[in-house]
Parts: sequence; structure tokens; C-alpha cells
Amino acid sequence: MEYLTYWSYTPQIMLVLLALFIFPCTAAESAAFLRLNPVMHTEIINRIDLDAAETILATASDDKTVRLWDLLAGGRLYRVLRPPIGIGNEGKLFAVAISPDSFLLATGGWTKGGYRGFGNHNIYLFDTSNGEIVNRLIGLENVVLHLDFSPDGEYLAGVLSGNNGIRVWRRSNLTEVLRDVDYTGDSYWVEFSPDGKQLVSSSYDGYIRLYAHDSQKGNLQLRHKAKIAEQKLPFAVRFSPDGEKIAVGFIDHARVAVVATKDLSLLYWATPGDGGNGDLFITAWSRDGEFLYGGGGYKRDSMLNVLQWPKAGKNTTPAEWPTAWNTIMSLSTLANQRVLYVDSTPSWGIFDANGKEILTRRRETVYFNKIFPDGLLVSEDAQVVQFEYDTLDQQTRMRFSLPERRLFEVHREASEAPATPVPTAVNPAAEHLEVGEAQRYLIKKKFFPGPVDNLMGSLTRTAIKKFQQAMSLPPNGKLDPPTIIALLAEETLVKKQTEVFPPTLDTPALKIKSWKNSAYPQLNGNPLSLKKNDTAISYAVSPVGDSLVLGTRFRLYHYNQKGQMLWQKESPGIVWAVNIAANGKILVAAFSDSTLRWFKLEDGSELLALYPHADRRRWVAWTPVGIYAASVGADTLLGWHVNNKPEQAADFFPVRSLRGRYYQPQTLIQALTENSLSPIKTTGAEIAATLSEDKTVPIPDTPKVFPPRVLLQAPKDGEEFSSPEIEVKYQFRFHGEASPAELYLMVDGRPWHTIKATEQADPAKGRIPVILPQRTVEIALIAKNVHGVSPPELALLNWKGKPSPSVQPVLYVLSIGISDYTDKILGDLPFAREDAARFAAMWAQQTKYYREIKVKHLADSSHTEIMDDLAWLRQEAKPEDVVMVFFAGHSLQHEDTRKNSYFFLPANATPTSNTISTTVLREAFSGMQSKVLLFMDTAYFNTLGVKSTELSPADVDGFANELSSPENGIIVFSSAVGTQSSQTEEGGHHSLFITALLEALNGKADHDGDGQLKLLEMGNYVSSRVSELTEGKQTPVLAVPETMVDFVVGTVVKSPPSKATSMMEDEADGSAKSEPARQAPK
Repeated sequence: MEYLTYWSYTPQIMLVLLALFIFPCTAAESAAFLRLNPVMHTEIINRIDLDAAETILATASDDKTVRLWDLLAGGRLYRVLRPPIGIGNEGKLFAVAISPDSFLLATGGWTKGGYRGFGNHNIYLFDTSNGEIVNRLIGLENVVLHLDFSPDGEYLAGVLSGNNGIRVWRRSNLTEVLRDVDYTGDSYWVEFSPDGKQLVSSSYDGYIRLYAHDSQKGNLQLRHKAKIAEQKLPFAVRFSPDGEKIAVGFIDHARVAVVATKDLSLLYWATPGDGGNGDLFITAWSRDGEFLYGGGGYKRDSMLNVLQWPKAGKNTTPAEWPTAWNTIMSLSTLANQRVLYVDSTPSWGIFDANGKEILTRRRETVYFNKIFPDGLLVSEDAQVVQFEYDTLDQQTRMRFSLPERRLFEVHREASEAPATPVPTAVNPAAEHLEVGEAQRYLIKKKFFPGPVDNLMGSLTRTAIKKFQQAMSLPPNGKLDPPTIIALLAEETLVKKQTEVFPPTLDTPALKIKSWKNSAYPQLNGNPLSLKKNDTAISYAVSPVGDSLVLGTRFRLYHYNQKGQMLWQKESPGIVWAVNIAANGKILVAAFSDSTLRWFKLEDGSELLALYPHADRRRWVAWTPVGIYAASVGADTLLGWHVNNKPEQAADFFPVRSLRGRYYQPQTLIQALTENSLSPIKTTGAEIAATLSEDKTVPIPDTPKVFPPRVLLQAPKDGEEFSSPEIEVKYQFRFHGEASPAELYLMVDGRPWHTIKATEQADPAKGRIPVILPQRTVEIALIAKNVHGVSPPELALLNWKGKPSPSVQPVLYVLSIGISDYTDKILGDLPFAREDAARFAAMWAQQTKYYREIKVKHLADSSHTEIMDDLAWLRQEAKPEDVVMVFFAGHSLQHEDTRKNSYFFLPANATPTSNTISTTVLREAFSGMQSKVLLFMDTAYFNTLGVKSTELSPADVDGFANELSSPENGIIVFSSAVGTQSSQTEEGGHHSLFITALLEALNGKADHDGDGQLKLLEMGNYVSSRVSELTEGKQTPVLAVPETMVDFVVGTVVKSPPSKATSMMEDEADGSAKSEPARQAPK
């Protein structure tokens, strides 16, 4: 069978899409919309522009944002501009232009900005330094398709859709100086000549128009109008650097026309070599005019290419640079013969003069376009889904488990293995096993028998019983032959994977025909009605065979056996695949916006959505009202776009901003349970009624009140300062109720100054006198009130004063390992104490990088001892210092709370007392200006002896996300994610997390070979190494606040100590200070 395998974007398709949505789509003032928010755009990039200095790249997208990229910093995203948006097309941006001085940016598209009816589109003018709208051009008759500033920045030109032609405005007062509506087709390009005296446009009426400055009339006048090629649609029109030629690309032609500027006469055609095919509607010139470039839909061997013609394309054969898998949307040239491209995946990159890609920013969304018919599998209750995960670079089979809150790769052979585990590599004759050996096997299999002492004590007997119960053996606590055989098996604890099923495609009662990419599908011989211009892409039959769901380009449809439509709803993108769960109640669909969504089959109500990130690690899931769960580092991938007034930029609040009310992982599971399916619950009160057994969890409605947005008025981003004493001016922008807010001033990601609400003379604005370090710093302002936490408002400040002497930091290490618990029901962890010693010792050797190293190793310490030493860190550490705290031991979560989803258990803890919560740790480090790194190796819940429905594994994801949020500024390195368990070396002597960390410090993580170990180098190595050692069963993750940049944590130490007993010895020169391990009182 043949299926549509990709969505190839061209400007022709834009015309189709514009025609499909001829209904009022307006931006609702103060409306809030849930939007995806990875670093890269999530939808097609339509246009790009550069400032004159080639430092800023601006990209405008269908995802309704403009993104600014710092080309001097490796293409780092540094600001997102958000105009008002609405449902449907409202807010999609087709045009962008940045002034030569980079201070002003113009953007437009389907931008009605609150106006109703046809016409009345806007061009928004943004201040690039703060992302605010400073003005707008209103009343435009149709969609804005292209914009360009004159080289001197004094004029702005724009062209429109339909028969609405071209406009030119003077920047200083926004007066219109040119209007030409004598067009009979859409116009997709306008460009000023290099000297700013001429202007060229293209139109789908087939004409190229040239406007020139009229010295007598003092403005631009139409000089020439010409058709270069009959029956062809001109698109890009680009002046050569000397202004004497114009390169014309066509939407339906595989050649580039080069015409004379003086009269638009054809000079020659630049043609590709043999063997390629596709149109060349995008053109560009090198800065010296020597090379002509073309791109668009031209491909060779399945790859779309950028073509480079020497000698300006005259009678020459071009070099072809394989570039992208989908349409090349724009080209721009830089100094040194570099070429910048954008493709519709969306991605962008830069080639050097020889076609070598030297910088790239790839898409962060995934393709589901190849998963029909059998690539989307769903469990009976729809809580587990499996799908083919195509990121262009790699196609992987992935599985998401909502109960486990885990996204993981499924190896094909493993996923197709029998569900019931079968012990292998056993010795049937085994009749005797020494107790000590049995203890080692039990530890390896995560049943902890206490110390390996070769004694059959109560802990060992209890561990054997638990193992026997897990293996469905009689729990007699004895080392009988069946138990020995099971212990010696290579794989005795393979978890039964939840079975998942492909969609039902055919039943005796339902036969679908003529559906593939068709507007006229048939069910049992009866035609199925579709909306105009819609075509079928995927389908699934209900398990009982009484209905059919059809996925199309724009909608989901549900039909009964007779082909009668039961319901239809607009979709967020192309419906690449659908599957109805075996319970017959839930529909799961995969969309082109890279989301999977769950719907109630009965009426099409949306229950849940999932965005799996292209890195195959991060994910975020949410309900329509915004209740969410997210993996570590993923709570910024989704957020609320909140409109302000039509003349104001919108605000954006990542879901983490509302963590206190909306982070409720357990509630997501409830969204798919029987109780929440009959009938569908649409409001917080209704959902809460179905969750009456959990009275402690309030279920909110869609948020109507948000935290205040902090507007940094001074200093501006990029400003210089020469005195450490500066004044910060700010203003709050409230949404709804103006509740008092605390204000946090952060410096390089760490708390620097806090102003309580009661200390603010004016609750709406203020000034903060502050003393900064005498170096270049990044400051951030963050507001927090009862409604949540604002996103950080950032400004990079460049130090221009007298260079201050470099000061090496002091390293503080507090290493805590709990092996021996007073409450024996918790189960001991034999390796934790020694792992803490290894951690302390490995950092004690970092004398080359740190001025002084102060180490404390706490072994089997009590709650009071740990809290005392956390206070010691708070008192001692200075702003330039680094603090590292390692926890090894048990952790858990109480099911009756969301305020604290993580509790660490000291040696004298019980499941309900003497624990250390997330809140306690957050407060312990609040106000510390030094960098703080928490290393958490505490995912051992499965070894606890406690059996209680009120306890569950600690929510490591929520813990790491909360502490690493910008207002807390703590770096968290967790040994595991989701419900994973930490793994140990064979024999259970050491944690693999510590083993990999030791390898990292020994040089294996030094990716660039400079002898220094950076934070991200360490994190990337340890994460991949532990995942490799455990075959994906454990994946450490490093959570870094977005306000903190990468930094050096140490130097490569080639010869670490080999014995834990020697690890705590001081260096001979006395620079590393440590205190002896302390034992918890018995």
C-alpha cells in the first residue's frame, strides 16, 4: 500500500492554506493559549533577516513567534518576540525585517491583532532589546507576506496577499510614502537596492516591478514592470551587490533568471546540472557578487540542495550542496562567502565557502509521518503508547508509559519477545549455594539482604522471601533448589511489559475503500462526508467493529457503521495516525505538530496531550486545562501565551511558572481512568468530583490569573558598566489581580538580592541599588506571588571598568551516604556510605583548579547532623565559590501531598519522620550566592521494606525541576529519572552513577581535550555512560537553570585513588581539608 510519507511545503501550499481559512480569526485580548516552546520553532520558518553587522538572525514562523539568534554566540537563542495571537491562523508570521542597526524589528502575517472581519491586518514593530511592541502599522487589507528595511534604516517596505500590492513607510513617523495596488496576484517578495534608491517586488500576476527614487517628486515611483517568463510565478527577487542585476526565482521553474536592473530585460538564465529536479524559487548573491545561489524545492537523490553558481551563474555549472530533507525556505549570505539557509522542517544552518556546514540549529520536533498503519501502538487502557520516532537523523521505536512517567527506547527484538519472562542460563543441577554468594546475587537483583556476612540473618531471610514472591515461588525464606535456580538465572527479573496493540483496520462489519490521500473515502460502499479541501490520511476501526475514526489533513472524524458522522473536530495538524484502545473508549492520534493526543471516543473531547522532544529524553504531558507532568528539564517546553492589549507584546509563562497549582502527575492518569470517561469532565470542579478519594489535591480550571511579568527598564540588555554600583529599574505587568510580589535579583543564575513585597514602596514599579562583581555578568529579575513565578527577565551587562584580579574559587563538598538505617524496615544500602566516600575523595583531588577544598563526609548521619552541615555551607561559602552536595540513600514520596514530592531519609528517619524534604533543601540554599550542585543518588525505593499505598518512589523529576528553576538557581544531577531505580556494579559494591562520575573526572568526559571538565561535558558523559552500562534501565540527568551558563567544575585527574579507605586523606600540601566520617548514633 502507498501512504503519504511527508508534508512538502511550498508557497503554493501557503495559498491553499490561506484559502481554507477564510473566517474571522482574531486575537482575543487577555486570552491565554497553551503553546509548545522548545528552543527551535515548532512550525515552518517562513522568512529570515539579518542586521547589518551580521550579529542577529531573526526568524519568523507559523508557530506565531519571531526568534532572535545571536550569531556571535554560536547561534544561541536569546529572545522570543510574541505578538498577540488567536485561534486558527491568527498570529502566524510570514514576514520579518530587522533594521540595519538591529534596534527595531518589523513582523507581520496573519496578524489582525483583535480586529474582526476581513482586512485590518497589522505590522508589529518590536524593540529588540526588551521584546516589547513600540508601535504598529494598522489597517492593512490582507495578510503581510514580506518586509524589508532600506539600507539606511529610514524606510520599511511591505507586500501583501491578494490584489493589494506594495506599501512603503517612513520609519521616523510611520507615514506612507508609496502605495501601489495595481497588482492582480499575491506578492511574496520586496527588496531595496544596496544604495536604497530602488525597490523591486514580485507578484503572482507574473510581473516584476521596479520602483526608483524620483528626485523631483521626492519619493519612489514605478519605473518598470516586466514579465520575465510567461506562465511562471516569480517569487524571490534579489539585487546583486552592485545593484546592476536582479536574480529572480520562480515557484514552478528549475532555473533562475538574471535580469538587468535598468530595464528588467533578461540577461541570462542560471541553470542546474543534469539529474536534479524541482523549482528554484529562492535566490541570493555572495557579498562580492561572484557567486549566485539558488534553492527551494530542487532535489537530487532525495536531498534538497543549495546551488552555487560561479561567475554569477552565467554559462556555468553550479556546485550542489546537500542541505535538507524538506523545502529550503530562504537563503542569505554573510561575509567570507558564508551562506545561511532555512528549511521548513524547521531548521537553519550556515555553510562555509566550500559548502561545509559550520553551524546548525536542528528542529526539536519529531515526525510521525511514517507510523501509519502499524507504527502507533496503544495499551488496552491507553496509558502506554508506542510509536516510531523520526527526527530526520534517526528513526527509533519509543514507548511512553504514563504510570511510570517515562519515555524510553524499545529495541525491536525486545518489544517482540514474549511478555512472560523465562529464566535463562540456569544450572538445573544446582542444589546448594553458599549464603554469602546468595547475598551477592540478591544485591545484584535489587533485593538487599544486609551486609554480605555469609550469615542467614533476618534481613537475608526477608530478602529471600521478597525475591521468591517476585518469582512466584513459595515464600519460605530458604535457599531451596527452585530459589537457587532463579538466583543463578541471567534474567529473572525482566518486568512484564504492558502489551500494546496496533490499530484495528478491518472487521467483517466495516470495510473502508478509496481512502488513501482521498477526498472521497467510502465505508461499506457509502461515501463519507469530509469538509471542503480535506483529504484522508489515516484511519482506525473500533475494536468491536461498530465505528470508524478517520484522520485527515485538518480534522478528526468519527462515523458509525452506516457512514453517518458522529462528530468531527479540527486538529492541531495533519493526523498521521490514529488508534482506538482495546477498551473501546479512548482514541489516540499522532499529529504533524509533534504531539500525541488522547480523546474520548464517544464525543471527541480531548483528555490528554504529549509532546516527546526530539532528544528522546524530555517530554511534557498535559490536560486541556493545563494540569501537567514533565521530565527533568522539560517544564519549559510548554507554556501559556497570554495576550495583552492589541498594541502590546504578549507574555509567555512556562508551565513551571504555575507549578504550585498545575503540576499534578497523578491527575494525568486519572484523566484516562473509567471515572473520568463517563461523562467527560470539562471543569476543575467536575474533575475534582471524580477524584473525591484524593481530597488533598485541588484540580484547577484553566488559569485566568498569572504571575506578574517583570519588565526590566534599566539597564538594557548589552549595556556596559564601569562601576560595580548600579541601579536596576523595573516595572510589573499584572494579569488580572495585582497581588503583591517578591522580587528576586539573580546574578549569573544565583540569588543576589531579594526584595519582599512589604519592602516595596510602589507595588507596580521600583529601583534596586546593587553592587555587582567587577566582570561581565548576566542579571535576571524574577517575580513571585500567590499565582506563581514569572519567567526571568534577562540582561547581559559588559564590564568596561578596570580589570579585577582573577580569584580562584573555594570548593565546598558535603558528601552524605546512608547505608545503615536505624529503622530496619527501610532496608540497608551497603554501598551508599562508600559511594559518598568515593565522591568526596574524587573532588578532594581538584587542587589545580580550586584555591582551597573543604570536604565533609557524613556516613550514616542523623537528620540533625545533616541539617547542621547544610547550615555550615550557608555560612561559609562566598559568591565566587562552588558548593557540591552528594546524597546517597533512600528517598520516597507521600501520596497525600504535592507540596513536597521528595523526601530524603537520614539514618534515623522513618517513612514519616526525620525526613528532609524538597522545601527544606530549597530553603537551605536560598540566598547562597555561590554556585550550588546537588548530586542525588537516591532512587532505591524498590528496595524499601515498606509496603504502603500512602508511599511511592520520590518524584525525582519534579524535585529536579523545582530546585533548578530560575528563582532557585540550583544545579541538580539526578542518578535516575521517572520511576527508574539506581543500578549498582556487579556484586552491589558501588553505584554505577558514581562509577561513571569517576570516569568523567578521569578524563573520559573531556570532549574538547582541553584538560578541563565543564559542567555539561560531565553531565553528557555520565548520562550516556550509565545508560550504556544499564542498557537503558537508568538514565542520569543534569538539570541546569536556564539563567546559568556552562562553567568549569574541575580539571582532568588521570590517577584517582583506588581504595575508598584512602580517599579521605588530605593532600600533602594541606590544600584539601576534610573531616572524618561521622556515624549516626545507634
